[in-house]
Amino acid sequence: MKALIPHRLESLLLAALNPSLGWLRCTRGVSLRGAARLRWLKKMGHLAGVTQVVDAGANEGAFARSVAAVLPEAAIYCFEPVPATFARLQRNTAALPNVELANVALGPARAQVPMYTCPLDEANSLLRGTRALTDAWNETAPTGQVEVEVWPLDDFLAGKKAPGKFFLKADVQGYELELLKGAAATLRRCALLQLE
Repeated sequence: MKALIPHRLESLLLAALNPSLGWLRCTRGVSLRGAARLRWLKKMGHLAGVTQVVDAGANEGAFARSVAAVLPEAAIYCFEPVPATFARLQRNTAALPNVELANVALGPARAQVPMYTCPLDEANSLLRGTRALTDAWNETAPTGQVEVEVWPLDDFLAGKKAPGKFFLKADVQGYELELLKGAAATLRRCALLQLE
């Protein structure tokens, strides 16, 4: 399994190589920065044999749309546990036939747990943010909670017999280790792991 360049370093390299790209947000629903990163990974051979992509913490679907643009034949599994965010994910990926959505969080075992919701929905988390974090970024301070279902990734993928390798991207606000505990079988078939 290959590891990606650390996110900050990768962002700095991307900005240095093409300064205007870092400022571009989205075009027709595809994150240009994300799509450019994926095209680079594909060109470098890191996505060879990848037929399935897991987007844990899919939020509104920017990563899934980028994957669909770069790997149009790949099956994309998006996981977003917060119902309001999941509704936006559904709208944003409705035109993508290879995307399967699940309104669950990923973790070590099946459970119902509270998820902290924040004004900045990218900061919603199964873990409560530290005081230092919320003092520095007010938008990450929890303003509510919602009960969410947690599934092990291996359980979700058990019935899917598609051949090929996985690309696992997880942006789950500090819950990555717990997600990986429920993904042992998936990790054995994982060509690329991206933790944000």
